[in-house]
Amino acid sequence: WPRTIQVNHEAILQDSDGVLVCFDITSKESFDACLFWLDDCEEHAPSGVFRVLVGLKADLSDRR
Repeated sequence: WPRTIQVNHEAILQDSDGVLVCFDITSKESFDACLFWLDDCEEHAPSGVFRVLVGLKADLSDRR
C-alpha cells in the first residue's frame, strides 16, 4: 500500500465500531493474509471492536 493509504486506513480503524476482513475462498494465500489484517485491527482499532471474517466467491466452492 502507498503510505498515504496506510495512514488513512489506520485513522479509519481508530474510529471503527466494526471491521470486515474479506478473503477469496478459492485462494489459500488470500485466507492466510487475513492474519495480517486481524493483527492490524488489534493494533489500530479500539478494544472490543467487532471483527467479521467473510469468505467471498462462495459460488466457486468447487475451486477450493
